[in-house]
Amino acid sequence: MIDKSLITRLAEVSEKEWCVTIYLPKEEQDDQYELDQLRLNKALAEAKNHLQAKDMEQEAVEKMLKSARRLLDENPFFNRYQSGAVALFLSPGTLETMDIPILKEEMVYVGGEFYLRPILSLLNEMQHFFLLVLDEDNALLFEGTQNNIAQIGNLVPLVEARVGAPVPDAEKGEGIYLKTLYQRLDEKARELIAEEKAPLMLGGSEQRTQLFREVSQYSNILTETIDYRANIDDHKVLHRRAKPIMEEYLQEQRRAKRRFFVKEMLKGNASISLTDVLAAAVGGRVATLFMDKDEFTTGQYKPAIQYAEVDEQPDEDHTALFNLAAINTFLNGGEVYDLERKDMPDSTTSINATFWPE
Repeated sequence: MIDKSLITRLAEVSEKEWCVTIYLPKEEQDDQYELDQLRLNKALAEAKNHLQAKDMEQEAVEKMLKSARRLLDENPFFNRYQSGAVALFLSPGTLETMDIPILKEEMVYVGGEFYLRPILSLLNEMQHFFLLVLDEDNALLFEGTQNNIAQIGNLVPLVEARVGAPVPDAEKGEGIYLKTLYQRLDEKARELIAEEKAPLMLGGSEQRTQLFREVSQYSNILTETIDYRANIDDHKVLHRRAKPIMEEYLQEQRRAKRRFFVKEMLKGNASISLTDVLAAAVGGRVATLFMDKDEFTTGQYKPAIQYAEVDEQPDEDHTALFNLAAINTFLNGGEVYDLERKDMPDSTTSINATFWPE
């Protein structure tokens, strides 16, 4: 699971010495342990070469990598991580590891900051969601991600004492009881979720889900519902039903962001210029950042004059400019998207951004 609080701490690191970022996708082979150790050792050796090339003192290099090399002695290190890749972050004051659900390419990066761009773009793809399944006796709340779903609990016992016993009159009393019950369930669900931006799916009969929608004050209930006949004890089945709904929601979010970019460009509140986008990102003004996922651009950003000198060819001694834009966008509450060039709002350039209203 991607730890957003850890990402924030890493994004705020600004070392006088160098920062090392290593991404290692997991592979499934018979001799997996030996292969993992070899790949990690190779990545650390590459990082050492980069650091020495940047004239970092040998003693400082060895001290920095010493704690990371202890990971080679953990048997097996990679088995602690359940997802598709592992990330390592090393600096004179930092040694952190992170489980990453989706990552296909190995990478070793040494710079004045950690290379967080791949993770920041995943935050939107891996957005978690909640599911509330309503039936005659229960209101089961689940939390899910792209990979799994887990039950938080049954909300009915938590609120029913405040509602009173069910009223048996189906024509009058039952409707009043359910409405009161669902109002209390809505309050409890909002209390447990504690962040009304996260999407909430509903499961159950049309009558029950419609009534909950009518009384709920939750701000982001999805339109499509889960078939209430699904076996709620089988979390794999439940997740399989929920996943396509969530994927369509995320796709529509991206489409809406692209449409909004076009409108904001007409109003002068968006840009396709790297220098303008960097200045806005460093100044905390980028609301949504779109980048060509295959573009890697280095250079030097000069905040005093808000100007970026872009290298004709990548230079490892200079800053990864898209990473710089992504980190600053994230730290100031914006969203980061790494896309295929054809999916960019304006595909004529490799970077687009909309700005926060002034």
